[in-house]
Amino acid sequence: MAVYIKGIASITAQHTFNQDNWLQPVPETALTCMPTIEPDYKAFIAPMQIRRMSKVVKMGVAAASKALEDAHIALPDAITIGTAYGCLNDTEVFLSRMLDQQEEMLTPTAFIQSTHNTIAGQIALLMGCNAHNLTYVQRGFSFETALLESLLLLAENPDHYILCGGIDEMTPTVQAILQRVGAYRTEPALPSQLLQQPLQGAIAGDGASCMILAGDARGAYAEIAGLHTFNKPASADVTLAQIHTFLEQHGLTLEDVDGIVIGVNGDERNDSVYHDVLPEGVTIIGYKHLTGEYPTASAFGTVLAAQLLKGAVLPAEWCLHKAHDRQPQNLLVWHHYKNYYHTLTLLKAC
Repeated sequence: MAVYIKGIASITAQHTFNQDNWLQPVPETALTCMPTIEPDYKAFIAPMQIRRMSKVVKMGVAAASKALEDAHIALPDAITIGTAYGCLNDTEVFLSRMLDQQEEMLTPTAFIQSTHNTIAGQIALLMGCNAHNLTYVQRGFSFETALLESLLLLAENPDHYILCGGIDEMTPTVQAILQRVGAYRTEPALPSQLLQQPLQGAIAGDGASCMILAGDARGAYAEIAGLHTFNKPASADVTLAQIHTFLEQHGLTLEDVDGIVIGVNGDERNDSVYHDVLPEGVTIIGYKHLTGEYPTASAFGTVLAAQLLKGAVLPAEWCLHKAHDRQPQNLLVWHHYKNYYHTLTLLKAC
């Protein structure tokens, strides 16, 4: 069954939430963590509720509401969300109170709000959606697992509208821990330097990307033609073979693909995989060097590809290698997290 993206919304470190200046890069600043450009949440959430919500929940609710608005849908028939980190800030609050209060007289609120399903649950509660609601926590596969479930749900219910998203937040405490183990850089860097001078460690980031999926092609951004995941490939040749096999299943070769959206992030351990596999002569589009690294960043990569297939103009900062000027008819989103979780998503123009 054909599945189409009917509405999209993304909150990132770029101007991706506002459709009027979508993909207009912000001025460069040397950073170790790229802060998201958060919208005015009062347009989506009551002010009294905003102050009780953590950043990740607010981002999720706003992105979900905007995607529904973009698709002209009041309520989804199901909600599937992928998140690897979940509600980090609420988890930190609860653990800090345990230490400060010596595990006595603890209120359960912070613990309840720290569970991963809080994001999807709050989206459903605020919208009054009593339908299917599930959160997937599969590390680097979190968003793709939620997307896979959405495709399966639509195969059973072609007339439904599914809200699918990938959402994660970063906190100073978690950033410091991951810097200590070498996942993120400790020295500030300009986004443009990340790809010119790859070193060990990426720049931290977070964000929320949501899309409305349906079986109706009218007014859609793009068709999701295929999805494939594989983990821990033994070599670059194995990875390339996986890509070739996936494309062959859809009647394509690498030369037929109009562009590949990849998650290069300035970490030489991460980016070397892309450089070892991708051939010359293919248009290559990046995004993590301007949004930061986080496990569900591929959700934004998918939204980016959908926008480009509908005619959005790509800023020069996002195109890493331009092989041609034609309007893309198909794009491959290839994302990997720590060279362990690899995902391939094929999108086609409607």
